[in-house]
Amino acid sequence: MAKFSFSFVPVILCAIILGTKYTILLEVLSDILGWLLFPRGVFFVGFTISAMLIGFIYGEMLYSCDNIISAKRLLPRFIISISLVAIFISLGLNTFWLFCIAKNVVRLEFPLKIIRQILLIPFKVITMYYTVKFLENKLNNIINE
Repeated sequence: MAKFSFSFVPVILCAIILGTKYTILLEVLSDILGWLLFPRGVFFVGFTISAMLIGFIYGEMLYSCDNIISAKRLLPRFIISISLVAIFISLGLNTFWLFCIAKNVVRLEFPLKIIRQILLIPFKVITMYYTVKFLENKLNNIINE
């Protein structure tokens, strides 16, 4: 069963406002605390590495040094960063980690995982575009204080 959440929204907002190192920290803490509070199986450090890389990609791609946040200017970076995370982390690295843990499960689920990621990319891009568009003034006030 595939789960769906909006957990990418605060991560991407953190990347836009605070940059790479805080987004990496958020992702690592989220991964570790998530496992401690809601453990599913044994802790596997590979997924923490994936979380760090997600924070790095979003932080590097979305942080704006010029203190102006604009959904229109961020749209191409949303498309690129969300696609990179979907292809290289979700489909690539996380699949490798799952293969290390449970080989047979990966073979069965991989085709569905590809379809899911293809469908999620435009959904996440649209969600982030309208979220930032809605919060544009507030976000600009936060970073300019």
